[in-house]
Amino acid sequence: MKVSAGTLSAYHRDGFVRVKGLFSGPRLAELEAELARFIEHEAPLLTGRDINFVDPEKTVINSIHKLHRTPEGFFTKLIDSSEMRAFGAAFIGEDEVQWRAVEAFCKPAGVGMPSPPHQDNYYWCYAPPANALTIWVALDRTSIANGGIHYLSGSQMLGILEHVNSHAPGSSQMLADKSIIDALPQVCPELEPGDALVHHCQTIHWSHSNTSTMRRRGITMQYAAASLKVDERRKEAYTKRLMDQIAARESREA
Repeated sequence: MKVSAGTLSAYHRDGFVRVKGLFSGPRLAELEAELARFIEHEAPLLTGRDINFVDPEKTVINSIHKLHRTPEGFFTKLIDSSEMRAFGAAFIGEDEVQWRAVEAFCKPAGVGMPSPPHQDNYYWCYAPPANALTIWVALDRTSIANGGIHYLSGSQMLGILEHVNSHAPGSSQMLADKSIIDALPQVCPELEPGDALVHHCQTIHWSHSNTSTMRRRGITMQYAAASLKVDERRKEAYTKRLMDQIAARESREA
């Protein structure tokens, strides 16, 4: 998984970059099979903030936020592998990185939910300057047609912007002022299965509902510089807002 100078340059300039064929052949098939196995056997054990559904009956999964549920699990071993750590470290620019989480965004055909414009580090609460990223691996062909990710080029340079509650399951915060979206170039990269997007934790991104007949599954792995620390005051405030939204949603569904 050697990362070219051109790829790194694009990442640092735009705040995101597409990496073709990060997973392919048997490795891609294994990733897809392990997600299916997790959904069947382990997803029923998740509750609250760790899983979100499209329907009140909780039969159609929109997102899973704890694929790293057990230390011995496939996804925990994947994100902790020397290969993936080295890949993340190449973009972060440090030899040592810490991993944060493995998630799945299932975006089912016809009913996949939108994700409002946001910056990941508003959720993660790493103290600035935050050198952290997400690796988003496509399991399906992905484009604007089935709810692909939109990026605001160069927005990682803006610092952390104010967010407000979105009440969107799986993406509870959104930009308070969306006027910035019209000020910078927008890009929605097209991906083949196994392609990856790598984006900085401050890059503004979002996706629309999936109203197409094609599902749009993606696995994310998140890394940060080993030296980064969480701002506990920010984390506490964010967690309270998140739990309030979950409680309100569960009350409506009861």
